[in-house]
Amino acid sequence: MSDPDTFDTLYEHLENHASNYRYSHQISDLFKPLIEKYGEEKDSINEKKAHIEREAFLFHIIDGELNPTFTRNTSEGELKFPDFAKWDEESFQYIMERLEATKNPVLSARYAHILWESPHKHGKYAEIAIDSYLELVEVWTEKDKANPDDHYGLSVIDTIKTAYYLARNSNNQKRLKKIISKIKELLKDYPYVSKSAFVLRRFLLDLMLEEKNISVEDLKDVNDIAFEVYKKVRDQNQNHQAIMMLEIGQKLSNKIGDTKHDWNRLIAEEYEKLMKSNAKGNPLAAISFYEKARLYYGRVNADKKIGELDKIYDELRKNVKYTEFKTKIDLSTFSDFLKDLSEKIKNWEFSDVIGTLVTSDDILPSYNMVKEYSEKILKENPLRKYISTSLVDERGHTADRFTSDEEILNHQILQNYGRQLQMIKRHLINTIIVEAIRNGKFTYDELVKFLKNNSWVGKSLPRRISASEEIKYSWLDVISPSLKVFFEKVNIMLSTESTPDFVLPMDSLILKIEGLIRDICRSLGVTTYFHRETPRGTMIREKDLHALLNEDKIKELFSADELFFFKYILVEQAGFNLRHKVAHSLIIFQEYNLSIMNLLLIIFLRIAKYNFKLKDRIEESDP
Repeated sequence: MSDPDTFDTLYEHLENHASNYRYSHQISDLFKPLIEKYGEEKDSINEKKAHIEREAFLFHIIDGELNPTFTRNTSEGELKFPDFAKWDEESFQYIMERLEATKNPVLSARYAHILWESPHKHGKYAEIAIDSYLELVEVWTEKDKANPDDHYGLSVIDTIKTAYYLARNSNNQKRLKKIISKIKELLKDYPYVSKSAFVLRRFLLDLMLEEKNISVEDLKDVNDIAFEVYKKVRDQNQNHQAIMMLEIGQKLSNKIGDTKHDWNRLIAEEYEKLMKSNAKGNPLAAISFYEKARLYYGRVNADKKIGELDKIYDELRKNVKYTEFKTKIDLSTFSDFLKDLSEKIKNWEFSDVIGTLVTSDDILPSYNMVKEYSEKILKENPLRKYISTSLVDERGHTADRFTSDEEILNHQILQNYGRQLQMIKRHLINTIIVEAIRNGKFTYDELVKFLKNNSWVGKSLPRRISASEEIKYSWLDVISPSLKVFFEKVNIMLSTESTPDFVLPMDSLILKIEGLIRDICRSLGVTTYFHRETPRGTMIREKDLHALLNEDKIKELFSADELFFFKYILVEQAGFNLRHKVAHSLIIFQEYNLSIMNLLLIIFLRIAKYNFKLKDRIEESDP
C-alpha cells in the first residue's frame, strides 16, 4: 500500500490484507511512515504507538518463542532489539487494546503471542495465539492451493510448528491434541500439486519423530503415510526423495515396533536404481550408489543381489582404479553429473543449499561403507595383515605405525576414505557451494541470518570468569569475520577468474572449531580437562581436540559419517590433520585453497546445525 497517513487507514488495510504479507518484517515496515509523520508533528503518543507496532512485528519466532532481531555484546552489557525489557506498561496495554480490536489471525497471533511472553503472561493469551496460528494454517493452505508454485507450504510448516511449540510450552493438552490431529491431516491430505508438498511432509514427520509429547499411538497413524509419500516420489523417479522418506519410515517403524515394510530392502532398491542410471555416464557416482546399495542389501542378507551388484561394480571400477600408489585418475566421466547438478542449483533456494550442506548424507563419504570395503580388501588380500605400515609426514618424520590387525584395518579405512573424499565428494561439495554462491543462492548475509535465528552459535552464551563476574559471548561474533572473507574471496574468484588464497579464513575457522566442540562438551556435561601428576604437583590441562571428538556424548550427538569426517580433516595423522598443522605452522601456501576451505565450512555447519540450549553457566575448566 502507499504510505498510510493515519493509524485508522493502516489498521483497516491490515485487517483486510495482513495475510498478503508472508514475513512479519514487511508489516513492521508499514509503520515507518507513521513514525516519521508523528515524529515531525511532535506527537509523542502516536509516535510511541507506531514504534511499538514496528517492534512487535520484528521479533523472530524460534521453537515457539519470540526472539530479538539481533543481539550484541557491548561494554554496557547485552544489547537487544527489539527488547521487551524496554517496554513500559503503556506499551503492553496498547497491545491488549489491539488484540481486542482485531479479528485478523496474523495480527491476533502476534499480539497474543507477545502478551503470553510478557509480564501479563496468562494461559488465555497462549490459547488465542494458538487458535490464530491454526487459523493461519488454513489461510496459507488455501493460498498454496491457488498458487502451488509459490511455496506457501513453507509458511504452513512454520505456522503449525509455532502452534505446536506454543501449546507444548504452555502445557495446553487440549490444543496439543488438536494440533497433532491437524498435523496428521496435513500429512494425509496436503495437495501434492504444491511445490512444498514433499518438504512439508518431511518436516512434519521429523517433528513427530523428535517430540516426546507425541505418543506411539499417534505415530502408528502416520507410519503408512510415510510409505505412501515414498511411493508417490518413487513413481516420479525422485530417487533421493524416495530414500529420504524411506529412512523416515524406518525410524517410525523402529519407534512403534512395526515390521510391515522391509525398509532396508526398499532403500537398497532405490540406491540400485541410482547406480544403474549413472552407470554409463557417471561411473564414479554409480560406484558411490553401489556401495550404499550393497550395504543395505547386506542388512537383509540378500547374497544373490549383492553378487549381481558386485559384477556391475567390477565393470564400473575399470574407469577408477584404487591403488596403494599415487596416480592420476580421469574425472571427465564425472563432469556431466556435476554439470547437471550446476543447472539444478540455479533453481534452488537458500533453504535447499543450507539443507544439503547441513543434513545430506550424500555429500560425505559413508564410514560404514568404507569400512566394509576395507575389510573386504583385507579379506581378499590376507598378506596385507602381516605387513606393518608406517606413516611418514611431509617433513620425512615417521608420524605413526600400524602393526596390529585393528591398526592396519584403520589405516586401510583412512586410505580408502581419503580416495573417496578426494575423487568424488570434494568435487560434489565444491560444485554445490561455488554454484550456489555464483547464482546468489548462498550468501554471507543469508548465512549469518540463518545462524542467528536457528543455531546455538548465534545465541548469546554465559560464561563465568570469576566468582563474582559473568560475561556474555557469541561464537558468531568471532566466526563471522572468517565467513565474510570466504564469501568475498569466492566472489572475487568468480568475477575475475583468479585463484585467491584462503589463509585467513582457514586459520581462523580451524582453531575456532576446537572451541565450538569444547563448548558443546561442556554443555553436555563432559569434562574437558584432565589431571596430570608432575614433580611440581598436580597440573590441570585442557583435553586436545582428538580426545574431545572421542568422548561418548560427542559420538552420540554426531553421526558416524560426520564424526569420521571431522577426524579425518582435523586430527587424523593419515588424514589432513589440519588442527595440528595450523597449530605448528606446517601448512604450505598451496594448501590454503578453496577445496579444503569448503570442507571446513561443512564441518562448521554440521557443528552449528543444532539449536539446543546450553546451560545457564558454562564454567571455565581451570579451578
